[in-house]
Amino acid sequence: MAHEVDWSEYYAASREKPLHPTFEWIEPHLPRGGTAYDLGCGVGQGTEWLVRHGFEVRAVDLEQEALDLTLERLGEGAPVQYVWSDFANLTLEPCDVVVAQFSLFFMARPAQERFWARLAASLQPGGAFVGQFLGPNDDWVARGYGVFDRSEIDRMFSGWTIHGFEEADKDGHTSQGTAKHWHVYHVAATKP
Repeated sequence: MAHEVDWSEYYAASREKPLHPTFEWIEPHLPRGGTAYDLGCGVGQGTEWLVRHGFEVRAVDLEQEALDLTLERLGEGAPVQYVWSDFANLTLEPCDVVVAQFSLFFMARPAQERFWARLAASLQPGGAFVGQFLGPNDDWVARGYGVFDRSEIDRMFSGWTIHGFEEADKDGHTSQGTAKHWHVYHVAATKP
């Protein structure tokens, strides 16, 4: 079941929010430069962070407003390619870092599994991933988003070096202030 999201409202609420703490987990383990993807770039905080760390970035989003806001944040001339695409149809080239902050789980489970396999294959050895996956207790499960249990997450990252992991299963709020029960796995890891 699809659920419409008011992205403009989300962008307005999240524009000045600080980076998620997972960025601190992966920062000491970043490769030195290269190519990075910011999947679901939103208002561009992740893209900006990647550029500051010396990466050429492919900022990907299906919402043109997100790409416009990211361009506005970074300005002309930044080493960023703006890609208007959903993840299922995205061409993934070999890369060194993938940032997927609260974005992958908007895909239905089968599509997310296929995309994860392509994403993991495109990441170079020693490449870094930081992002989230939705757990079965999350309020958004009924929306048809991709859901994984802990054992499945462990299998997905088998052999990877985990630099930070947290399973959050708690009441909270969305960026817009709506009450929500979150069940999310926060992961920062490098590929073998």
